[in-house]
Amino acid sequence: MDADRAHAFVARCLSEPAFLAAPRADETAVFEGADLKKLALFAGFITKVKHNPLRTVLPCTFRLLALLGAEIDFFAAYAPAFAEERAQGALSDQRRIELLGRQLDDFVAERPAEMRALLRGVLLHESTVHRLTTTADAPDFGLGEALRWRGGAAFNRYGVDVGRACAALRARRFDFATDVVLREQILLYRRMPDRAEVAFFEADELTWLLLSLVDGRRSAHDVAAAVAALGFGELVPARVEEFFADAAAQGFITSGAACA
Repeated sequence: MDADRAHAFVARCLSEPAFLAAPRADETAVFEGADLKKLALFAGFITKVKHNPLRTVLPCTFRLLALLGAEIDFFAAYAPAFAEERAQGALSDQRRIELLGRQLDDFVAERPAEMRALLRGVLLHESTVHRLTTTADAPDFGLGEALRWRGGAAFNRYGVDVGRACAALRARRFDFATDVVLREQILLYRRMPDRAEVAFFEADELTWLLLSLVDGRRSAHDVAAAVAALGFGELVPARVEEFFADAAAQGFITSGAACA
């Protein structure tokens, strides 16, 4: 392969990562295996740079990949799929996050369980905050006794203490030995109406169960009936209504009955 063809080959490998990944002995014979690996890593670096706009959206996810020493390997593996998606048109931040999550699932599949839980959990946490920040308020179904969220809300269930890990990552003092704590954790995410800030806090199973049934159609009485059907018969309607009245007072939800 002469110099011009070699330069053209390298240029195509970097602009079309899928071309580099496909075996073609005739064209790559002049390159050593190590050279092709370096090309793949450089294509990964280019793909990483193209994701710089997401660094402010997913700071902990990127920082964690860097601490694992896996950033370039991750983006090198992701480069062909990302280039294929980009070829179909511009990608929104939300679409980029979805594609990143799909690649991350594949990337961590063979890693230890705690690393899988941590990487997936941190990405889910940050993507949830971003989604609520950029999503319109929940629709108002009108007056009546139906329970409705004010602003935006979401629940996530994790197998690792995501709150602790993200706090340490944001403070740049993350320690794998002390900040990776495997445990069940439910986080409730809240964005108040017409506000961009998203707050989150840990919720217990019962709080999650009750608030997960808020859908703009059920009343507190309906929720009590649904919970009783699940085996929580001790939660009489009066206690459920008291719970939702308190949630309304804190600004989480609204309804004709709860606000009366």
